[in-house]
Amino acid sequence: MKKSHTALFLLVTVLSQMFSGCSGNETSPETNEKTQNIISSEFAEIDEYIDLLSENKKYDGETFTYVGENYHAPTQEEEIGSIENDSIYYRQRELEEKLGISWTNKITQSSGEGSEASVMIKQEVMAGGHSFDMTAGTLIVEGQDLLLEGCLVPSERLENIDLDREWWNSSLRNNYMICDKLYFFSGPILPKYYMSSYCIMFDKLLAEQFDLPDLYEEVKSGRWSVDRMLELSSNVPENKDGSGVYRFGNPNGLAFVFGCGMTVTQFDENGIPYVKSSLPIEMSDLSGKLAHIMSDNTLSAHQKRLGSENYETVEQKFGVKSLRDIFGEDKILFYFGNTDDSMKLRETEAEFGIIPMPKSSESQKNYYSYADQWCAYVPKCTRDCEMTGTIIEAAAALSMKHIKPAYYDKILKGQSAYDMPSREMIDLVFDSTVYDMFDIYTGGTINYWGDLIHAIDTSIDEDSSSFASSYFVCAKMANRKIKEIIESIGD
Repeated sequence: MKKSHTALFLLVTVLSQMFSGCSGNETSPETNEKTQNIISSEFAEIDEYIDLLSENKKYDGETFTYVGENYHAPTQEEEIGSIENDSIYYRQRELEEKLGISWTNKITQSSGEGSEASVMIKQEVMAGGHSFDMTAGTLIVEGQDLLLEGCLVPSERLENIDLDREWWNSSLRNNYMICDKLYFFSGPILPKYYMSSYCIMFDKLLAEQFDLPDLYEEVKSGRWSVDRMLELSSNVPENKDGSGVYRFGNPNGLAFVFGCGMTVTQFDENGIPYVKSSLPIEMSDLSGKLAHIMSDNTLSAHQKRLGSENYETVEQKFGVKSLRDIFGEDKILFYFGNTDDSMKLRETEAEFGIIPMPKSSESQKNYYSYADQWCAYVPKCTRDCEMTGTIIEAAAALSMKHIKPAYYDKILKGQSAYDMPSREMIDLVFDSTVYDMFDIYTGGTINYWGDLIHAIDTSIDEDSSSFASSYFVCAKMANRKIKEIIESIGD
């Protein structure tokens, strides 16, 4: 990649932040100063790291092939003036320049029947070929399929990957290892990483109208908990005729579970994953605390999840196309969604702030944010594990230089967050992102989470009366599936 490309991208990033006020956003001098500091220091450190990786690692035009959907590849192999496309394109070109490789993209599609990339990889592995070096997608589609078919390479066979670096999510070691082997990688290397962490968008007009305290300070002080959220939301009267204000919109049970420091998957002393056979008391308590509120149509605007009893569509029930429309009309105090939702809500008229999911109590040390499970994978049909490991590590590092400014600073901070405190909250959300591998053993599909996760989510969103019994049955099935996975990948 020509150095002018990198310089141009950085200039565009800085100028877009400096002049974002032209589109209705105000960017403070502190933000510009922070961006300048990043360019002069953090990027310099990354450049030094890439130089170290590339020392004696020139691959003389060797081809590295990504196969998968274009979420993680440029939509076009050129600069097109789109900061999303161009940031991935610049990263790709710099990798080629620094490591002497030729990066190619084989763009595929996914559907309700599965992933085209997974089919191609399985065929290539079966034939003993070496055409594909990396793919990406969700655990529920690509992850479980490729793992169960024995098509993935664990991190221990890849050279130069340093999971302690800031460009890898810090929860990978604790939550994605199977018998001390890592098959799933997540972090800034994937643009979807910056779009999938769960948080809360609160309507500023309603917060002021119902005399809520400064919610940013609630978070910073450590007071922001489930009980505190329920207490503050009680200031909003019941919306008995549907014309008033809802306390909650689009609640997500799993986001609450993770926000309260719980995970579905546990690990024994040998690193073998399992699910507790009986319903954890803390999960039961959370379900009982929230279900009667989230299921009350006078308090919460929501839909029942796929797999539960038939329910009206949003349009039939509320007369609008999506719950975001209700939020945009200043009729929902707390709206639950991921960071991608915050971008879509930006298109509404509502002025909102962003805060993390609440803790279980004030005594919980950290905030935690559940994220949809987008991962990168190395298939067994890679050409060279040493080369692939080095390239993936370099790609992850360079993502801090190219992908993060585009997807994080420009899109999330510049467009979705109205104020500096929300930008700080976004930092907190990403710093606290955690994962769970439940999608590979709960029987989920592209259209359905799987019975265990469905039971957890719906018990909190809708009805906790049968939670313990359904959890027991689903946990038994999950542990059986985990055993099958362990056997398929070996000890």
